[in-house]
Amino acid sequence: MTIADDRDRDFDRLTGLMNRRRFCEAVAEVLLAGPLDRNHPTLLAIDLDHFKSINDSAGLETGDAVLKRVASRIKGAAGQDAVLGRISGDEFAILLPHPMDAAATGAKLLELVARPYAVNGHAVKITASIGAATWPQDGQDAEALIQSANIALHHAEMGGRNRQKAFEPSMLELSRLRHALENDLRAALGLQQMELRAAVQLEQFVLSFHPQIAFAHGRLRSFDAVLNWVHPARGSLGPDAFFRLAEEIGLVNLLGNWALQRACAAAAAWPPGPDGQAIQVAVDISHLQLREGRAFVRLVTETLAKTGLAPGRLKLQLVEGALQEGADVVLHELRALGVKLSLKDFGVGRSSLGMLAKIQFDEIKIDRSFTQASDLVEPTPYGMPPPTASGWMIRAISALGLGLGVTTLADGVATRNQFEIMRRDGLALAQGPFLGAPLAEAEVASAILLPRDLEMFSEEPT
Repeated sequence: MTIADDRDRDFDRLTGLMNRRRFCEAVAEVLLAGPLDRNHPTLLAIDLDHFKSINDSAGLETGDAVLKRVASRIKGAAGQDAVLGRISGDEFAILLPHPMDAAATGAKLLELVARPYAVNGHAVKITASIGAATWPQDGQDAEALIQSANIALHHAEMGGRNRQKAFEPSMLELSRLRHALENDLRAALGLQQMELRAAVQLEQFVLSFHPQIAFAHGRLRSFDAVLNWVHPARGSLGPDAFFRLAEEIGLVNLLGNWALQRACAAAAAWPPGPDGQAIQVAVDISHLQLREGRAFVRLVTETLAKTGLAPGRLKLQLVEGALQEGADVVLHELRALGVKLSLKDFGVGRSSLGMLAKIQFDEIKIDRSFTQASDLVEPTPYGMPPPTASGWMIRAISALGLGLGVTTLADGVATRNQFEIMRRDGLALAQGPFLGAPLAEAEVASAILLPRDLEMFSEEPT
């Protein structure tokens, strides 16, 4: 075997870093070299956030060039004593001999990786997430350290990405629970697919419908269709417990598309409200569904045609994370169908205003954290108190919506006080526990026809 063959066997051709096998061998050699009692080497697992979108939008050649640049920056941050490797496509690892260097090196890596890249005529911006594990408490050998670092890395990604997390023993149990939930989700979706093909309703996944009410007169205007998983052992789980997991393991399109089709079919059978106005249905969509491009537009088109639901009665809700490069083209095509677009969790992302300038939304759904913080000051005997900081933000968003001709919706309204503040500040719609409990699919039609108690919507509280 030649020297070139040895190098190809041990090193990654693209970046020149050790491959996973050689990296693990090198880490084992460091751990066996001792004495390490005072050093406690730390392993950093590094993953590039949403790297696939670069390959999808700019091409594989540009993606490879970015990986080479990232590897070069990692070398520059790691120091001469570090052991470096490319573990898989967009995952890297570093073994630092001295643990006191780990946090500082991690922070330096986050800053270096996030600097823009000019590659093949493309201006590329990317961030990284990092998990850290220290020998021997987090793992006795290379594979155990990598596993612990990857668990910490996952927590960094769950925390919002572009950050670092050190491994903690409690993460291991959470990882085991997540793995069990993943297996259950795969099994449930497999059953769902088979049952749907057999035209038999399966009860593990159901929609609950949350009323959205107009502040001005208390009339029902729409329902938010929320996907729930009726787990055979864990009980009813809301989307926060499993939707992101479904995205990570590649099952969200099956799950999200089923929810879209089911919600449209249900809404098509609803009667109009007592005032004769058609009731809309709101459905969450994932960035992975949008990434399907015209295939997703085709799915929406076919679903509307099959169910007979008028396009204007469907609201697609998405968070800013779904608005990756190319999403605006898909959203413009959806709006051309007559479908409504709602920007969800508004106010907590980094580019809300930029999104409103780039894409024409029909609705802004204010994040519930603003609603919950709005009534930290109780009403006085003389009326409503002055706005809190969140209250001023709500007023600003309300004015923005009015100026843009966009409907504003307050999410998470749980108290009469919150309701009065949101109405005072000029929002159009409200959703939350104060306005009624979620309804099962079979309960919606009759609830639409029931006259609502309008006393609470009078201008003066009773």
